[in-house]
Amino acid sequence: MLENAGRIGLPVPDVVKRAVEVLKRRG
Repeated sequence: MLENAGRIGLPVPDVVKRAVEVLKRRG
């Protein structure tokens, strides 16, 4: 969901991007 928003070009806060990166590394 967050990844899709980023691809579409919606404004995603850096904090959210960092959280997504952390989740990807853990997953």
